[in-house]
Parts: sequence; C-alpha cells; structure tokens
Amino acid sequence: SFLATSRTYNSASSAGTFSVGIAGRPLAASVSRGIILGLSNNASYRSNVAVMNPQPVPVTVTFQLYRADGTALGQGTQTLAPFDWFQASTIFGFLGVASTEDNAYVTVSSPDGSFFSYASVVDQKSGDGTVIEAVGY
Repeated sequence: SFLATSRTYNSASSAGTFSVGIAGRPLAASVSRGIILGLSNNASYRSNVAVMNPQPVPVTVTFQLYRADGTALGQGTQTLAPFDWFQASTIFGFLGVASTEDNAYVTVSSPDGSFFSYASVVDQKSGDGTVIEAVGY
C-alpha cells in the first residue's frame, strides 16, 4: 500500500500560514480529458491550474479557457516529463488572457495519456485557496 497527500502553502507573516491540501488519488482516477469550473480573474480572485503526469512517458496537456457563456478566451499547451508537475500561476496569465472574468472554465486534455489536474481559486486579500479538481468527461 502507498498513501500520499500534498499541501501547498504560503507564509502569512506573523499570522502563520494558509494553504490548500490535496489528497492522493489512484492512477485510475486520472483523466485524459477534464473540465474545471468556477475560475475567476479579477480584483478579488485569481485562478491557478496545475497538472501532474503520473505516467512513465511524456504527456502534452492542452488548456482551453472559456468564459461562462462558452466564448473561447485562450489556448496553450504544456509538456510534462514522466512524473512531472506544472502549475500555471495564473491560468489567465499563462494563456495571455487579460480580461476580468467570473465563473470561467478550463478544459484540459491530452492524446498522450492520463494526468491529474486541479485549480486553486485564491482569494486576493487573504491568500486562502479553494481546490477544484478536474472532472473527466
């Protein structure tokens, strides 16, 4: 048996730390095509998107960002080495999208194999993040 978890955190001066925790998942829970809803890019929130390649081969992931109404905002790719991890901080900046958005969504996909993906929607004032995992479709 093998158990894993991760915690990404920031130091908040004398107030301590703030963070998000993500439980480990079995390989069977990875996706080759997923969607992450509820992303924002404004004065109140920023949205980071991460992908992790659990495969022993390289995987190229395509990110496609959309407004809530389905209007395409941007697209890009990231190639991950075997067992590699990448975070777009923020997904809007990574894809060159400067517009203010609420309730946007991103699709993540790869023809090369499956991967794990999630977003961290971060409160710009407190730094507190909410994790939203990709759902396969």
